[in-house]
This record gives sequence, C-alpha cells and structure tokens, in this order.
Amino acid sequence: EKLSDRALAGAEALVVSGPFAPLTPAEVEATLRFLDRGGRLAVMLHIGPPAAALLDALRVDVSNGVIRERENVINDDPLNFRVTRLAPHELTQKLAGFDAFGVWALRSMSDDAAIIARTGERSWVDLNGNQTLDERDAVQSFGVAVAGKRGKGCFVVFGDDAIFQNEFL
Repeated sequence: EKLSDRALAGAEALVVSGPFAPLTPAEVEATLRFLDRGGRLAVMLHIGPPAAALLDALRVDVSNGVIRERENVINDDPLNFRVTRLAPHELTQKLAGFDAFGVWALRSMSDDAAIIARTGERSWVDLNGNQTLDERDAVQSFGVAVAGKRGKGCFVVFGDDAIFQNEFL
C-alpha cells in the first residue's frame, strides 16, 4: 500500500529500505507529516534515485557513485569496508563500528541533521566512471549515515541497505 496519513496513523516508526520505485509526491508529504507529528524514520539506500524526493525534503544529499575505501577494507574489495568513525549520537553510543557493502556518500544540507558515521580521509568516489582513481575523482572522508530532526520527529539515512541484512551481520 502507498504511504499515506492513514497508513502511518498508528505507526511510531517507518523503515524505507532499498526502494526501487520512486516515492510519489503524496508519499513524501505523508512521510514528512508523520515526522512532524513525532514519528521516527529510517531510510536505507540500495540506489539513490527512488528516495531522491524524500532525501531532498530532508535536505540530505546522496552521491552519484558508491564509495571506495582504502582503510578497513573487507575481503580486498574497496566497495566493502568497516566504518569506525562514529560521531556521538544515540544510535552510535554502543557501537565500535559496522560494515558497509556498496555504500553511497551522504551529506546534510541543513543544520537540522549531521553525519554520524563516516569513512576514512582517503576514500574516493569514481566521478568519471573509469573504475580507476585519478585526479578527476573525489578523495575525502564521506558520510555514510546522517541523522536529524524534523518537527517533533527524527530520522536517520544510511547510504547502504545491506548493513542490516542477516548475511552481512
């Protein structure tokens, strides 16, 4: 069923995990009203475009390519890595880190949200699509999780939907 005020009426939390179909304008508006009333929202990206309208409304920006890490790499694949740079937040307070598998870079475009997990300083995103690190690529620390508030509610956006799948835990 589509997200609507009626569908969200009795919910305390909404999880949007790896959507493949774009959220409609009406679904985005219902989700924002849900947050304004005090709801909690978790968005986990498999690909960015289907969640773009919701992320725009939350003022969270997503990269056009996945992150390649050079630290804490899993199985020699720079797309898969352990995230250990965590900012103080209720979601990170008892974590030493978590693993990410093909994660999109995130940044907050608002004072109402902040990066709560990030990569190392030498991570890169392949901006020109040639699968090779060169001078045209972005090299820096990237956000992989952003948390914020809206109205009476709060939200978190993860640049990866695999972090909570059993096979990766």
